[in-house]
Amino acid sequence: MRQVILISFLFLNLSITAQTKNKQYQGSMWFRYNQTLQLPKNFLLKSELEERFFISKAVKQHQFLFRFTLDKQLKKNWNIGGGFSMWYIGNNDELNPTTLMIPEWRPHIEVNHRNKISERFTISQRFRAEWRFIKNTNRDFTQTTEGYTNNFRFRYQIALDYAIFKKEEKSLHLIVFDEIMLNAGKSIVRNIFDQNRIGFSARYNFNKRVGLELGYINWFQQRPSGIDFFNRQILRFSVHNNFTIRKKESTTAPKI
Repeated sequence: MRQVILISFLFLNLSITAQTKNKQYQGSMWFRYNQTLQLPKNFLLKSELEERFFISKAVKQHQFLFRFTLDKQLKKNWNIGGGFSMWYIGNNDELNPTTLMIPEWRPHIEVNHRNKISERFTISQRFRAEWRFIKNTNRDFTQTTEGYTNNFRFRYQIALDYAIFKKEEKSLHLIVFDEIMLNAGKSIVRNIFDQNRIGFSARYNFNKRVGLELGYINWFQQRPSGIDFFNRQILRFSVHNNFTIRKKESTTAPKI
């Protein structure tokens, strides 16, 4: 069933890409730092920093984000969580001379499911809902104005992880994923479909604490007009850190 869902999303992405004509192509590089902190009582604190640049026509900052999520591990394979992210977003036209970065705040909730179907294959799914608060700007996109525009966005991601090899704490993984995002809210008129991201990556774990990842993403995004699209080719480099805070063991002296 899960394989059918993945194939459906792959065909949805290809279908949308083939049927649309007003596409603007862009190239980007993303640099990401991920940290996961294992806390007592089955809690996880996940944090993420990412810097995103245009590189195709000009080297220019596009987006910067910081996100944290506190997850609670439930029954086997299930997590629920909530968090907040802070964004600064530049103009989508990489040749526009403005350097304005628009603030955006995003509280979110999510449900995660992870299923190890064999010794080497793992399927992960994530359902996330975001409440977006985007700072208003003037028409020229040169300065911010009073107030925020807000809307909701719903995201579904599915990923396949294949462990090419494992040796003690070292491992090499090939990851393939697809994520679709849908908009909702009063300000959404023509672009209920927001975007689709499909990609693959290779991740090498040096041990349980440090890993490096290099991947490719195709980011296909509908613009507010409903008939124009961005088609972005992205190279992403990631550093992963995992830490554990262990619960202190009792040091009560034995009774005599």
